[in-house]
Amino acid sequence: MESSNTSSNADNVVSQLPNELLAIIFSAGTKSWRDPHELPFPVLISGVCRHWRLVAHDTPILWTFIAVPLHTPENICIHWTTEWIERSGALPISVVIDDPKTDLDTEKLNQLVSIILDLVVEYSQRLRRLDIRVKSNNYTSIRDATARLWNAPNLQQLSLCFYDLAMCSVETKYPHWTWLSTLPMLTKFKAEGMRIPITPNLTSLSIHRLLANYEEISSMFASSPNLRYLALSELLPMTSPVPAQAPVIYASSLESLAVNMRLRSSHPNPIYLFQYLAIPNVVYLELDGDAWTPATFGNSLSSAKIDTLRVSNRPHHSRGSDLNIRFLHSFTTVRYLQLIHAPTQPFLSNLDENVQGIPRRRSIDANRPIRPTTFHNIHSIDSQQSMIPWPNLRIISLETLISQDVANLCEFVARHKLLEIGDTVYSRPTFFSSKLDNPEGGLAGVEEWLGTLVQIRTAKSLGLLQTNQEYLDEMV
Repeated sequence: MESSNTSSNADNVVSQLPNELLAIIFSAGTKSWRDPHELPFPVLISGVCRHWRLVAHDTPILWTFIAVPLHTPENICIHWTTEWIERSGALPISVVIDDPKTDLDTEKLNQLVSIILDLVVEYSQRLRRLDIRVKSNNYTSIRDATARLWNAPNLQQLSLCFYDLAMCSVETKYPHWTWLSTLPMLTKFKAEGMRIPITPNLTSLSIHRLLANYEEISSMFASSPNLRYLALSELLPMTSPVPAQAPVIYASSLESLAVNMRLRSSHPNPIYLFQYLAIPNVVYLELDGDAWTPATFGNSLSSAKIDTLRVSNRPHHSRGSDLNIRFLHSFTTVRYLQLIHAPTQPFLSNLDENVQGIPRRRSIDANRPIRPTTFHNIHSIDSQQSMIPWPNLRIISLETLISQDVANLCEFVARHKLLEIGDTVYSRPTFFSSKLDNPEGGLAGVEEWLGTLVQIRTAKSLGLLQTNQEYLDEMV
């Protein structure tokens, strides 16, 4: 009886909330929904009760993100999209058209995508963002349909991804997408499987499998003098002609650079675009995988003052590891280090030190205590303080499933008598050694144990590459 009364009281409180407050709550919940294959949050709350449905339908901002449900029957897909556009009122809209690899045959899917694009074109004055991710058999129809968006005055972000094509190239001689250069507000562009047009106002550019020569690279940077963010996934070596000597291409506006490459045996001595670039103002550097080497970047980063360094998906036994680590250690201005599925030991210690002898465990089990013997080599070494890389380092983000990586992080913290994080200084607890000396001891989980050394914060782990690869997220 008491439980029933409590539930009834809670329901009464919710039902008495002003409509304006409900609309704010609904808006916050809608921002967290971005998966078109899940029940949309605005639809979910509309099904709770008649009152909520009326409030939701009368709140245009809930319907401004339109993830077109291509996986539904054609009539439902068209009705759904039309209804959402109408409910959004006069607000700017974002439209995502993603091919979910449905059972629809190619012809029917192409027809459906064309109908949806016709709807989008009708509301081009309100279009703020358009993301298209489909197979290349839609290439011609999408190119022709989107050409009618040349007068979309508020379009800020555009993604054109034909995910089954092998590469991107720079369009300088065969202008098929020239209408993009007429969009005054277009600043964020993502491309996959297409010829990239010259677009003058870009601040953010994401390219999958870029294949270009020196002249094309030069044109790309010259046409985007305000480019600040560049993400290059599965970057390919430059194509011929590759000049032996050529003027340096200056990209002084570039502040954030993210690169992913794969090992390619067909290119024993590959040449990448960075060997002809000068990017002195980069402060964020993200490196994914282990296919890169210092030679990949040439002298392009020699004047850069890297503030944030992110290393991800790097195997613990990578080729040319010492050379690559020394290259990263040369960026002495690093203050923020992010290690995402990457080994901590080579990054957080001098390469000449001997740090062997700590037992390795494959993963962390919250239900199994971590014994003191696992960390018997953790100690404070004043004499080696100057040998620790990145003297300005203040914040470390770590994502790992290997307990040895966490142990190495603690060793690094132990070597810093004071580790400054933000505006607060954290010192190594005096009781840390006594805890480890307890043979019967053991901590319930890594969070409890590491929390005695440093402040533990939940951090967003997405980097520039991941953010720009997730078509449902906003590009930076």
